[in-house]
Amino acid sequence: MTEINSYKEGDIDPETVMLNINLQGLIEEIDKHFIRTLEMHEDDFKLAYRGQMLKVKRELQHLKNKADEAERKLMEDESILKLKHSIVWFKNEGLKLDETLEG
Repeated sequence: MTEINSYKEGDIDPETVMLNINLQGLIEEIDKHFIRTLEMHEDDFKLAYRGQMLKVKRELQHLKNKADEAERKLMEDESILKLKHSIVWFKNEGLKLDETLEG
């Protein structure tokens, strides 16, 4: 930045130059303050986002565990096991009948 003393008679008024210098300094300070504030809010957002994603991850894991448990219970259900055995028995009987008819 240029000093006021370097201006000659007829040049820009020294007071105007000083005001311009002060305004430039204020603009730089506002810019620095804006950047600091933006970084602070960005960090807050990242922390909140990370927390929310961890919450979603825990909820998804909980739902997956519930689905796995429901599937396990379904597969172990006694009536389903009896039906599966009946299917195997009917399949074997069908094969025996087929062999008898062909033979």
